[in-house]
Amino acid sequence: MPSSRISISFVLLMLSLSQVACTYYARRYHWTREAQRHQNNLPIKDAPQNIDALLPLTEREGHPYFKADFQRALDKSSHSRLSQGNLLTLLLNDKSHIERIKLIGQAKKTVYVATHHMFNDQHGYEFTNAMIGAKKRGLDVRLVLEGGVPQGSFGSTCRRRLFNAGVLVARTPSARSLLTTDMRVHDKILVIDGVIAVTGGQNIGSPWAKGDGFNGYFRDTDVRAVGPVVIDMARRFLHMWRELKPDDEALRRYEIELATAEKQFQEAGRVGHEHYGQWLNAPSVKGLCRFVSQDPHHDNFDLLNTYTILTNSARRHVIFHVPSFNGIGDEQREEFMTNLKRLASSKARRVDVITNGPGLTKNDMLSPFLGSMFARYTLAQVFDSVYDSNINVHIYRAWIHSKVYLFDSHLVAIGGLNLDETSTRWTESAILCMDDGLVDSARHMFAKDLVNSRLMPP
Repeated sequence: MPSSRISISFVLLMLSLSQVACTYYARRYHWTREAQRHQNNLPIKDAPQNIDALLPLTEREGHPYFKADFQRALDKSSHSRLSQGNLLTLLLNDKSHIERIKLIGQAKKTVYVATHHMFNDQHGYEFTNAMIGAKKRGLDVRLVLEGGVPQGSFGSTCRRRLFNAGVLVARTPSARSLLTTDMRVHDKILVIDGVIAVTGGQNIGSPWAKGDGFNGYFRDTDVRAVGPVVIDMARRFLHMWRELKPDDEALRRYEIELATAEKQFQEAGRVGHEHYGQWLNAPSVKGLCRFVSQDPHHDNFDLLNTYTILTNSARRHVIFHVPSFNGIGDEQREEFMTNLKRLASSKARRVDVITNGPGLTKNDMLSPFLGSMFARYTLAQVFDSVYDSNINVHIYRAWIHSKVYLFDSHLVAIGGLNLDETSTRWTESAILCMDDGLVDSARHMFAKDLVNSRLMPP
């Protein structure tokens, strides 16, 4: 008799669990289908005049981000530093390609590029020609390029032309698996003469150069920087170059030039943790930046860990957009997700995520079949990540490739970090800035993205 009762109880438990599972997967299926519903029939909207309801402001008084001790602790945990007086310009969509071509044409001594993709198409050739032109003018031109499976999918014409023209190219080893623990380059950096730099989410090619944010190409974001933070970006390029070309000793002079420029910035009070209190207590915040990178193949996850720290210290609102969103699978992502869910659990606080839906299935880059397969896979991950939380998911009308994070409308991070499996497998970097002008531009950017997105049901 007791064994019979146990058997019945076990069957009832299994039936109950099966019902819960069926309900969950049914909800996920309908949620992912709804997320793919096209929005092309809706008019394109501009950001509203009053964006505070969409992006609530947070009091600066007493905020951790404005405390010198917090920033010094971030120095240690992220292996980076604050610098002051950087000049920053947000570059949306096709504006970045135009600006990068112009900067390469104006370069006087060095052009250093790191990218994940270089497409063999109209704008990939244009970028290649600009680099070859710089080489013909006698400049030192170098390219760090991902050499694994994704890069191989798009041919090698541009790379061969650069090599034949004398441009120095360093590639990661070819990989048979996307799951490899070897170095995989995902940084996107352009450094000109050690004094001007562009970074963000944009690779090289027409999918980015043709994008306007609403058509069949990528909606993406970069930023141009001038100032002491460029030294840190240049040193990031040197780090990657040396890892791939350890025997190359030709960059010693460049390192000396960077050290000389750094000393000048120190004498001017624009570099040095002893100035943090003065910078952070100024009436307006201008050009406070740090450049953070990570190398998962060396068990370094500084950038993702920095985003976790900033989220944990946020008081009211975190918003970001990413092409794909999967917060499950490893310790670093799950810790970040825990902090996001904790922040979103309070009624006075909010977390907004803008990601892809219909842009994956209707674009000028993938066939509808492949796009639909990709959408089903990535959207299921989004559902699983935010299930049973108060995180708001907004589905953008086009294909978003941008990776920008805004913390409490005080600090904006612009880089290449996807919140998915790649965020703990590929190299990453981002510029993190507290600058009234750049933050204002980012707030208006996010406001426009929000009104051109659809809020998904919880």
